[in-house]
Amino acid sequence: MKKIISLTLGCILCLQAGAWGRRNHQAIAYIAEQHLTPTAAAAVRDMLQGQSLTYYAGWMDDFRTIELIKLPEPDNNGNTEIERVHFYKVDKKFRPVMTPYNDGLWLITDAVENLYNHKQLSKEACLDYMKVLAHLVGDVHCPCHISYADKRDKKLGKYKVFDNKNREVAKLHKFLDVTILDWRFPGGMTDLAYIADPLLRPNPTESDLQYMKDVQAGSIIEWGKEIAVNCKDVYQRITPEHQMTIEEEQWLADLEKDQILRAGYRLAKILNDIFSE
Repeated sequence: MKKIISLTLGCILCLQAGAWGRRNHQAIAYIAEQHLTPTAAAAVRDMLQGQSLTYYAGWMDDFRTIELIKLPEPDNNGNTEIERVHFYKVDKKFRPVMTPYNDGLWLITDAVENLYNHKQLSKEACLDYMKVLAHLVGDVHCPCHISYADKRDKKLGKYKVFDNKNREVAKLHKFLDVTILDWRFPGGMTDLAYIADPLLRPNPTESDLQYMKDVQAGSIIEWGKEIAVNCKDVYQRITPEHQMTIEEEQWLADLEKDQILRAGYRLAKILNDIFSE
């Protein structure tokens, strides 16, 4: 079966549309939970007031218009609070360009820096920063949540995905974030986590463990550049009227499965670094 990507004059998708969907966000959080140290796991439960990372994984999509971020001073429109953005920008060399309060990577970095001082924060503040990490670490690994300098991602807002009978399947953003993973890897969050993470399956190898260490190496900024580079070909391989083959569809599904795994490993790394000291 072929999937046809065709140009339409319909609704332009916003970059801040919900990424990954609830199941995929929960799979990221579940993977992270499996790789926490005992000390970090206990601290995370305390920070989340008895709840799990998976419970809060989709929180920022569900309550984006309610849980706003306060600005240190009014913006150009006079706003003192704004919605938290779920994407990040890169320059022509794929280096993240972080704008304070208006960038996903900046919000992650801000949450990490504040949680290192969690003993001086209120329980409400700790919970708020934990919600940011539980969701945004996943979001920034999503191909459609990177704003490229050459605007390649802007063009995709006009695309829809159709099956071989010319029936619309989804807007392209949803297709990349949710639909293709549902098609290729059906099931619940633990099913997807088991498929994505070889360390959750019986008899993992040393190379599997080394892969996690390699993924977790580097800084948040370095992760942002790597994600942008890994996902840039999505915008070159999908073009107007392109007939997507099964092989190309599998390539996209495998890319996104790996991005979900990387997000889970890196969320665990962040939390272990903060709470295992």
